[in-house]
Amino acid sequence: MTSDDQLRTAIVGVLAFVLTPGVVLLLEVFPEYQSAVIRAKVLHAPAGLIDDLLEWIVLTLVTYSMVAVGLVTTAVWDALTFDRRDAMVLGPLPVPGRTIVLAKLAALTAFLLGACLVVNLLNAVVFAVETTDQFGAKALVLHFAAFAVATTGAAVVVFAAIVGIRGALAMFAGERLAAVLGSLLQFGFVVALLWSVVLTPFVLLSHPPRYVTTVVTRTFTDAMPSTWFVGLFEMMRQSPRRFRPEFVMLARRGMSAFFVAVICAVLASIGAFRRQAQLALAQSARPGTAGAARLSRAVARALVFRDWTACGISEFI
Repeated sequence: MTSDDQLRTAIVGVLAFVLTPGVVLLLEVFPEYQSAVIRAKVLHAPAGLIDDLLEWIVLTLVTYSMVAVGLVTTAVWDALTFDRRDAMVLGPLPVPGRTIVLAKLAALTAFLLGACLVVNLLNAVVFAVETTDQFGAKALVLHFAAFAVATTGAAVVVFAAIVGIRGALAMFAGERLAAVLGSLLQFGFVVALLWSVVLTPFVLLSHPPRYVTTVVTRTFTDAMPSTWFVGLFEMMRQSPRRFRPEFVMLARRGMSAFFVAVICAVLASIGAFRRQAQLALAQSARPGTAGAARLSRAVARALVFRDWTACGISEFI
């Protein structure tokens, strides 16, 4: 089995692993929402109950999208940026560096779109159907589009941040540190994915529907990137709450995070390619802590003091 086959097998395994928690989350959150809709219509529950629960469900699924895509991304940690082997193979080719970088960015984009499609498409369809079965076709379309934009935007932020970190490590750190950090990130995303699934029912039970407060008005949740995209969701679905200052602020934070993360990822990829190309063309001898290469050249020049040809050859040590 080639390395490409192994990579594809690993990606399929990770996707299967992350899809199961998503189905569990859907089973946990939507029965409570349907119950709240019935109570709101029949028992005249508080006016903001449905919107509060809707925002909480979006927050939960946006967080799941970020964690799931982050885990899938760290599974291909070594392939996110250029390494010295790539530079040694691609550098001598009669292909402009710009073309190579654009091809890498296109491959990363295709991988991101595939991961987002697998992770978020089922959730978006179920979310739109379950939350609008009593509100009409227009609400169905708006909820589907708003949810897809919010979850995909959040996933792009996480993906771009990981690509930026990997590119920075390729520019300023060694492969050993990059491997260690990659393993730590994988472990962190696995823990976060399991934590989100295990904690969700306890959070729901600790906040009965009639006491649910709007999650985006709390100081702690305002700083969470997943909350920023709840504000974007409210803007996209044309909610009456979209004009509130806190929702406008969160939506702007989400859009700003999206563009900043993407720009940083692109710049990191360009810088990583240039750095690895420089390292591939550099001389293989390294000075070391004691300046071994310089010392060796000095000794060689001393031994062949008057032989200029030998002196020239000694410069390649």
